[in-house]
Amino acid sequence: MKILNFTIIKLTICLVIGILIGYFIPIPIMMAMYFTLAASLLLGITYFIARKQFFKTIWFGITAFILMISIGVLTVNIHNQQNFNNHYTKHLLNEDDSGHAITFRIREVLKSNTFYDKYIIDVLQVDTNRTQGKLLLSIAKDTLKPTLNVDAIFSTKSNFKSLGYPLNPFQFDYESYLEKKYIYHQVSLKPTELFLISDNTHTVFGYANATRQFINSKLKKYHFKPDELAVINALFLGQRQDSVKTFIAITEMQELYIYWLFQDSTLELY
Repeated sequence: MKILNFTIIKLTICLVIGILIGYFIPIPIMMAMYFTLAASLLLGITYFIARKQFFKTIWFGITAFILMISIGVLTVNIHNQQNFNNHYTKHLLNEDDSGHAITFRIREVLKSNTFYDKYIIDVLQVDTNRTQGKLLLSIAKDTLKPTLNVDAIFSTKSNFKSLGYPLNPFQFDYESYLEKKYIYHQVSLKPTELFLISDNTHTVFGYANATRQFINSKLKKYHFKPDELAVINALFLGQRQDSVKTFIAITEMQELYIYWLFQDSTLELY
């Protein structure tokens, strides 16, 4: 295959292999870091040796591939916040204790269900310990309380609950899905159990959410139907919180676009 003759393609494949290795095989973060540093040093040595040689050797290329694989493994470990000592799980004795004082920041607003509004939150502090990590937050619905804003910081007292596992083998494994996003626990609260500390926007997620809200406020002037507005949000603003009908509409649009491309390319042949 001619495409494999491009160096960037080979390096990308090695990076993907490293990510898969790090995902399926538990490798300590310090080992991955030391191996990456050693591979980087070895790559530098082989580079300076290769510059002085008249005939090319394979060692520089092999070392570069090994380095990309190790970078892939290290990337997976860095994204898993459980590898760091300040992850909130390091400060939990058990999941069913009397509760912890938790300070958190709203990271993402999820699709709500009949009974709860759902969010992904960043855990900033547990009791007196500064922490990091993500949680699933469920807040009982209250028509008098507005949706929480991204970047808002709250304090509460609650215990950490394990994520629900599927009751039958054919049910969607929501626990496994969230664990792939490095979310391992959930917290369920009532609106009255939240104490607002700050409502300022100061992260990328907050500014992105403010931009989406501004665009939506402008779009409402054009009287789009709810499904049409949901498609716009899903395609252009990255909001996937609406009904299944929205995703069916998006799928149909994609199928129509692919069909149009196929028809156009067929006409060009003739």
